[in-house]
Amino acid sequence: MELNTKLCMSALLFLSTLSGCMAFVPVNGESTAGNVLKSDTKAKVVLLAKAYADCNRIDSIRTEILEFKPIQSELLPAQTRPVRVDERWTVAACGKKVPVLVSFVPDGMGGTYYSVTVEKTEKEPVL
Repeated sequence: MELNTKLCMSALLFLSTLSGCMAFVPVNGESTAGNVLKSDTKAKVVLLAKAYADCNRIDSIRTEILEFKPIQSELLPAQTRPVRVDERWTVAACGKKVPVLVSFVPDGMGGTYYSVTVEKTEKEPVL
Protein backbone atom coordinates (compact mmCIF):
# COMPACT_ATOMS: atom_id res chain seq x y z
CA MET A 1 0.00 0.00 0.00
CA GLU A 2 2.87 2.38 0.76
CA LEU A 3 4.30 1.91 -2.77
CA ASN A 4 0.92 2.78 -4.36
CA THR A 5 0.69 5.91 -2.22
CA LYS A 6 4.18 7.00 -3.31
CA LEU A 7 3.35 6.35 -6.97
CA CYS A 8 0.11 8.32 -6.70
CA MET A 9 1.88 11.21 -5.00
CA SER A 10 4.62 11.20 -7.67
CA ALA A 11 2.04 11.17 -10.46
CA LEU A 12 0.11 14.05 -8.89
CA LEU A 13 3.29 16.07 -8.46
CA PHE A 14 4.26 15.41 -12.07
CA LEU A 15 0.83 16.41 -13.40
CA SER A 16 0.69 19.55 -11.28
CA THR A 17 4.13 20.52 -12.58
CA LEU A 18 3.01 20.04 -16.18
CA SER A 19 -0.19 22.02 -15.74
CA GLY A 20 1.65 24.82 -13.96
CA CYS A 21 4.33 25.29 -16.61
CA MET A 22 2.24 27.53 -18.82
CA ALA A 23 1.23 29.67 -15.84
CA PHE A 24 4.82 30.85 -15.48
CA VAL A 25 5.07 32.26 -19.01
CA PRO A 26 5.10 36.03 -18.53
CA VAL A 27 2.49 37.99 -20.47
CA ASN A 28 3.25 41.70 -20.76
CA GLY A 29 1.60 44.56 -22.59
CA GLU A 30 -1.94 45.75 -23.16
CA SER A 31 -4.95 43.52 -23.72
CA THR A 32 -8.68 43.94 -23.33
CA ALA A 33 -9.00 40.38 -22.00
CA GLY A 34 -9.81 39.79 -18.35
CA ASN A 35 -7.94 37.15 -16.36
CA VAL A 36 -10.05 34.14 -17.36
CA LEU A 37 -10.23 35.08 -21.05
CA LYS A 38 -6.51 35.89 -21.07
CA SER A 39 -5.72 32.48 -19.57
CA ASP A 40 -7.93 30.67 -22.11
CA THR A 41 -6.47 32.64 -25.00
CA LYS A 42 -2.92 32.15 -23.75
CA ALA A 43 -3.39 28.37 -23.82
CA LYS A 44 -4.38 28.44 -27.50
CA VAL A 45 -1.70 31.00 -28.43
CA VAL A 46 0.99 28.88 -26.74
CA LEU A 47 -0.10 25.71 -28.57
CA LEU A 48 -0.12 27.52 -31.91
CA ALA A 49 3.26 29.18 -31.34
CA LYS A 50 4.89 25.93 -30.21
CA ALA A 51 3.72 24.17 -33.37
CA TYR A 52 4.67 27.07 -35.63
CA ALA A 53 8.14 27.54 -34.09
CA ASP A 54 8.69 23.78 -33.73
CA CYS A 55 9.67 24.47 -30.13
CA ASN A 56 8.42 23.41 -26.71
CA ARG A 57 9.86 26.36 -24.78
CA ILE A 58 7.92 29.61 -24.53
CA ASP A 59 9.93 32.44 -22.98
CA SER A 60 7.41 35.27 -22.98
CA ILE A 61 4.33 36.75 -24.60
CA ARG A 62 3.96 40.43 -25.46
CA THR A 63 0.45 41.75 -26.15
CA GLU A 64 -0.71 44.87 -27.92
CA ILE A 65 -4.13 46.18 -28.90
CA LEU A 66 -4.36 46.84 -32.64
CA GLU A 67 -7.92 47.95 -33.35
CA PHE A 68 -11.51 48.22 -32.12
CA LYS A 69 -14.03 47.48 -34.90
CA PRO A 70 -17.80 47.80 -34.52
CA ILE A 71 -19.49 44.73 -35.96
CA GLN A 72 -21.79 45.66 -38.82
CA SER A 73 -25.38 44.68 -38.16
CA GLU A 74 -28.59 45.98 -39.62
CA LEU A 75 -30.45 44.59 -36.62
CA LEU A 76 -28.80 46.73 -33.95
CA PRO A 77 -28.47 50.50 -33.56
CA ALA A 78 -24.90 51.76 -33.91
CA GLN A 79 -24.64 52.55 -30.18
CA THR A 80 -25.37 48.95 -29.13
CA ARG A 81 -23.39 47.06 -31.75
CA PRO A 82 -20.73 44.76 -30.32
CA VAL A 83 -17.12 45.70 -30.94
CA ARG A 84 -14.49 43.25 -32.18
CA VAL A 85 -11.06 43.83 -30.67
CA ASP A 86 -7.97 42.79 -32.63
CA GLU A 87 -4.73 42.24 -30.75
CA ARG A 88 -1.26 40.96 -31.58
CA TRP A 89 0.30 38.51 -29.12
CA THR A 90 3.99 38.09 -29.97
CA VAL A 91 5.40 34.88 -28.56
CA ALA A 92 9.12 34.41 -27.92
CA ALA A 93 9.90 30.73 -28.45
CA CYS A 94 13.39 29.23 -28.82
CA GLY A 95 14.87 32.47 -30.14
CA LYS A 96 12.02 33.01 -32.62
CA LYS A 97 9.26 35.61 -32.52
CA VAL A 98 5.84 34.28 -33.50
CA PRO A 99 3.23 37.03 -34.05
CA VAL A 100 -0.26 35.72 -33.34
CA LEU A 101 -3.36 37.74 -34.25
CA VAL A 102 -6.11 37.42 -31.65
CA SER A 103 -9.69 38.66 -32.17
CA PHE A 104 -12.22 38.97 -29.37
CA VAL A 105 -15.95 39.29 -30.06
CA PRO A 106 -18.56 39.53 -27.27
CA ASP A 107 -21.24 36.85 -27.51
CA GLY A 108 -24.01 39.14 -26.22
CA MET A 109 -24.53 37.04 -23.08
CA GLY A 110 -21.49 38.05 -21.03
CA GLY A 111 -18.99 35.76 -22.74
CA THR A 112 -16.50 36.27 -25.53
CA TYR A 113 -15.64 34.37 -28.68
CA TYR A 114 -11.99 34.50 -29.70
CA SER A 115 -9.85 33.35 -32.58
CA VAL A 116 -6.09 32.98 -32.93
CA THR A 117 -4.05 32.83 -36.14
CA VAL A 118 -0.37 33.22 -36.91
CA GLU A 119 0.21 36.58 -38.56
CA LYS A 120 1.74 36.32 -42.00
CA THR A 121 4.93 38.32 -42.40
CA GLU A 122 6.57 39.56 -45.59
CA LYS A 123 9.48 37.15 -45.13
CA GLU A 124 7.28 34.06 -45.28
CA PRO A 125 6.55 32.35 -48.57
CA VAL A 126 2.85 31.93 -49.23
CA LEU A 127 1.97 28.28 -49.76
